[in-house]
Amino acid sequence: MNSPKRRSRFRFRPRGFTLIEVMLALALTGLAASAIFALYRSHQDAYSANVRLMEDQSRLRAAMAVLTSHLRSAGFDPTERAGAGIVSARTDYLYITRDLGGVGSGPHAGTPDGQLTAPGEHIAFCLYGGDTLGMHSGRSGGGSCSGSGQRAVDRPGMGYHQPLADNLAGISFRYFVSDEDGNLEERAPDPISGEVASPGEIRRIDVSLTTVFILRGQERRRLLSETVYLRNMGP
Repeated sequence: MNSPKRRSRFRFRPRGFTLIEVMLALALTGLAASAIFALYRSHQDAYSANVRLMEDQSRLRAAMAVLTSHLRSAGFDPTERAGAGIVSARTDYLYITRDLGGVGSGPHAGTPDGQLTAPGEHIAFCLYGGDTLGMHSGRSGGGSCSGSGQRAVDRPGMGYHQPLADNLAGISFRYFVSDEDGNLEERAPDPISGEVASPGEIRRIDVSLTTVFILRGQERRRLLSETVYLRNMGP
């Protein structure tokens, strides 16, 4: 039979943690915290990217809706006396006219009068300031909106500029005309003047808007395209 003194040799004696054990625990805790933080950052970046993409998409769609709505009215000329149509067509610039109504506030102010002198009957689209989609709306001319990226200048009595979307990387127009068989074919601008020949023959326009933003050092692009048929521009 074992004596009490002999049994006491095997009694558990708590000693605490050694320095190595504490350092190992801290290292593992640090690794776990780093992994959790990295996962959090990844989710935050993904969320921010999705929010930015949705904002850009909404902004582009709103601008495109305004642009295409005006393009569909190109050549509106019920009296066939105003000569409304496409004045200038380039890859990055488009200038159209339409006969919406007479000048003034009388009973016939909203009735097409065979002239292109009322506000909003001259519309031009381009990028100005380098990255802003602008619309020149007025009673004469296309303003300084010339596709050159210059600063927009309002012209009292003639027209004004309205920004439709900013932070754009580009705007592109493609023009299509009818061939002898009635099929649509693309007509490229003149390589020297940049103008599309005989713009009155254009029957379809493809519009593209591109936006660019930087996320985590990488360039992200968003492209929105739309096709517009010009019902007022001939058969």
